[in-house]
Amino acid sequence: STRLPMEMVMTLVSSTIRNSKGGLKKNDFDARAIEFMRALPLATVKKALEEFGEAKVNRLANKASYLMGILRRQSRGEERPKEKKEYSMNSTVVQSRFKVSEEDAEAIFSAAVEASKGKLTRADFDERNVKFMRELEKELAEKAIMEFATYTGLTKLNNKGSYLMGVLRRVGSGEEIKPKEKGGDGERRGKGGGKGGGKGGR
Repeated sequence: STRLPMEMVMTLVSSTIRNSKGGLKKNDFDARAIEFMRALPLATVKKALEEFGEAKVNRLANKASYLMGILRRQSRGEERPKEKKEYSMNSTVVQSRFKVSEEDAEAIFSAAVEASKGKLTRADFDERNVKFMRELEKELAEKAIMEFATYTGLTKLNNKGSYLMGVLRRVGSGEEIKPKEKGGDGERRGKGGGKGGGKGGR
């Protein structure tokens, strides 16, 4: 099968970059994607680049990988996942409600593990945490995860996953995070004022 001429593919790429109004740059189209495009029919390449150009590219951590995903899907003739539906039996649609991509989530976890100075591992972030975090805005997700990673009492937590869920919910609801320090945890409330009064009164 004949491959598309390199000049033709590069012209389409240049046009996509121009139409993105600064959202895309030449280095977002790596050699792997260019070669993949050359092996596809022209109509498929145009359709894929159009979809890539319309995506919210400023939210993507790895634009080249995202483009490869579109190209592979288009080459199989599959439709793009519908954005608006929140819930569906189809898992690809369910993913559209996530505001943080898988790549961005992993990058945030890596930074948190590093910031914790050995107190956290990737395994401390369970599936429930990951799903909840990805439904938040990226800035809030980062804020919550880094708050958790730098919490002074991290090593004393019996259930890190539950504590993190609390932080995620608090940040997600817009409440300010008040860092909890050691001691003064309010457990001494209600001491005294108890039994007193003795037997007396014979």
